[in-house]
Order: sequence, then structure tokens, then C-alpha cells
Amino acid sequence: MHRRKFLLKAPSYGIYYAILTMQSGKDTYKEVYPFAVLKKKHTYQYTKSSPFGISGVHFGQYQPNEDTISILQELGAANVRVGLGIPEYAEKDTKLLKKNLASLKKSGIRINGQYLLLDDWSEPLDPKVYEQAIRSVLDDVGDLLDGCEAGNEPNLYATYYGYSKEDYMAYYYEVNYTGAYPAIKDAGTEVFRSRCLPG
Repeated sequence: MHRRKFLLKAPSYGIYYAILTMQSGKDTYKEVYPFAVLKKKHTYQYTKSSPFGISGVHFGQYQPNEDTISILQELGAANVRVGLGIPEYAEKDTKLLKKNLASLKKSGIRINGQYLLLDDWSEPLDPKVYEQAIRSVLDDVGDLLDGCEAGNEPNLYATYYGYSKEDYMAYYYEVNYTGAYPAIKDAGTEVFRSRCLPG
């Protein structure tokens, strides 16, 4: 094992990403590590002052739902991003999802929903179809959300599918964002554009 030491100048207060890039022949492998820097006099009071959130929380029949909620409470997570589409939690309806979101809400954790794939696991191509799919979920759980994100890391998917980032971002805006915006606004929650993976 090769070890290498390096020094970092401490950044200002906030949440940051350390990006590790490794080259192997023609392939490049990249890992992203999130971390937080707290002020010296930071007083930790669980969700009231915690800077931490957890992305990619999944609820479903085959998930340890109660354990997940308990761990989030124990960690003092301030916010979570929860998948809302059927491919995210493998259920036929939103009954179980709604139950677990309600438990999170009681804990004072901010909940940001994310809707990515359609029920048949396909990527949306029509903004009206995407809008209707999101509306059907938000009609059931929208009152439990603080915000909702449409899509996910469009610059990364461009790489997967062989498109330029510019072309894929144009698709994302035309289909994902344009389709999601009216549905999310009508649900009375905050609209988030999809995050892009750093780098």
C-alpha cells in the first residue's frame, strides 16, 4: 500500500468535498468525500444547529425503516434527501413512504424529496409525463416535504450516456426541471434544481 501525506489549509465554516482522483492506464477513477468544518464555539443541539444532512435515504418494504429513522435521530441529522419514485422504494403505492416521512417530520428533520425515474424505471422524455408522475406522488406526501428536487446529477448522466454535458443539461432543463416545476410549486414546497456532481 502506498501512503502519501498532504496538508490542507483549513477552509471557512461549512460543508466541503474532498475529491480523490486516481489514474489507471486509460481509466480515471474518482471518489468524492464530504466533510464539515465547524466554528470553534459551535454548540451542537441536534437538528437545531447541526450542519449535517444525509442524501439517498430509502424507505421500503425491504428496508430497515425504523432503524434508519432511529439512526438519523441519533446522529442529529438536520436534513435528509428521500427518493419518492417507486424505483426508489419498490412499493406499489405511497402508504409506507408516507408513514416513514411522517416519523421523520416529527423528529424535526428537514425533508427534501427527490424524483428521478418513472414507475417503469425509465428516464422521462416528455415534461408532461414527468409532471404528472411527480404530481401523483406529491398529492400523497407533499405536505410532509420541505422541498423537492427534480432529477439527479445531470452532468454525471451525460457521461453515462455519451452526451456532452451541455446537451444533457439542455435536456434536463427542458424535461426534468420544466416538467417538475409546476407540480412542486402547486404542492406548496420549495423547488430545487438537481445538484451536479463536483468536478
